[in-house]
Amino acid sequence: MEEEEKGVSLMDIFHTIYLKRWLGLIVGIAVAVVFTVAMYFGMNASGGRYEISFTLSMPNDTSPSVYTYPDSDRFYYSDYTSDSVLEEVKASDEDFGGINIKKMISKNDISCKETATEIKNGESSLYTHNVTVSVKAKYFSNEGVAKKFLSALAYYPIGQFAEKDVNYNVYLNGNDFENAIDFSAQVDYLKKEISYLSGLYNSLGNVVDDNGVSAAIYKQQFTAWSERQDLDSILSEAASHRYLKNWESEIAKYESDVIVLNEQIEDTQNILANIRTYLKDNNIPSADAASVIASFEEKYVNLARRRTTIFSYFSNYYEGDVSEEDPVTHAQEFQFTVTETGERIVKADHVKATEDYAKKIRTVYEQLTSSDGFIRQYEELSKQLNVKSSSISYISPNVIASTGGIGLLKAAILGVVIGLVIGVVTAYVAGYVSQFRVRRRQRVPAEAQAALAVTEEPSEEVKDNPSGEDKQ
Repeated sequence: MEEEEKGVSLMDIFHTIYLKRWLGLIVGIAVAVVFTVAMYFGMNASGGRYEISFTLSMPNDTSPSVYTYPDSDRFYYSDYTSDSVLEEVKASDEDFGGINIKKMISKNDISCKETATEIKNGESSLYTHNVTVSVKAKYFSNEGVAKKFLSALAYYPIGQFAEKDVNYNVYLNGNDFENAIDFSAQVDYLKKEISYLSGLYNSLGNVVDDNGVSAAIYKQQFTAWSERQDLDSILSEAASHRYLKNWESEIAKYESDVIVLNEQIEDTQNILANIRTYLKDNNIPSADAASVIASFEEKYVNLARRRTTIFSYFSNYYEGDVSEEDPVTHAQEFQFTVTETGERIVKADHVKATEDYAKKIRTVYEQLTSSDGFIRQYEELSKQLNVKSSSISYISPNVIASTGGIGLLKAAILGVVIGLVIGVVTAYVAGYVSQFRVRRRQRVPAEAQAALAVTEEPSEEVKDNPSGEDKQ
């Protein structure tokens, strides 16, 4: 009774807990582990999200809602949550194999917010884009995978520069150059392509490639090369030497043209003769029809000049002579010199000169279009420079941020606190119960002895009359 009246001291509490310290420790650790796991996975699976916020800048971005690549493909900023883009990012790394993209999209567990910032550039405008992508945390095995995936997703539009095979071979592509009707057409294609490339090289900014070479150096190399080609001189050389690209087929075609030209010349001369006869018979001054006569005379001169040019091609490639003009029909023919077997005699020197001239044009073509030519060089250079001219600035120092859930460290701290409290309470309760049972076992024998002593002690009457006699 004295212990109960004294109450319970702090030392008594510590002593009681100490008696069952191991039980409390085991229970506390178990509760801490279970609570931590339940909190981390339960809360994150139900509502936790990972967010990545960044500012994206890409070269020549002139639209607030869509980016147009050099090959005219477009990237809409809403594509950050599209199935095709997400699947491409997933396929880029084996660590992303467990991410369920289809479920993520179907459950609307991914979202994207984008705002454009306008930057004035003279009369035009360029844009940068502030983007936030948010995904539920349950799709990632851990924060590291989430960070890696969302970083790859943010970089996706920049990475597309390296994937784009932009065809800068505008005028020499396909069969146009090969099937050009003559050398002048081929030279014209070369001039157009060189002019086009010059504009592209001039548009390069002050950046360096992956090897540290400045874009200005590439520009200077191309400019110096193009100036050395002197395509105007090459073009005049074909005209002055009467080079034909496909000379055998062209000669055959010109033979047919001569027939037509002779007929047109004869018709023109007949018309002129008829006009003059009409004017003379009707006493009409020729001055009144001067313009008509002049037009037909000019036509005759042009037809005759064209025929002479064709004959010069004939004489350059074959032995032969031009016949005299027929006084009546005004027709002329080229009389090819033939061998005894009837074969025309080819001028081998001019054929060789034509082949050499064709090689000269071919050299310029290959320096532009070969695998290490200027077109390919610009294709690779533009990929590198477009990537280097792009940038991503992450808002968070950790790149990503978690919201709506609970971090592993926080869950562990809460688990330890809860485990400690429950472990201490368990140890105290168990210790108290154990002490109560001990005291009860100790108290029962003492009470029994006291009861027995009371029973055996004689009464006052017995003490006064031990014999039990009646005192009456």
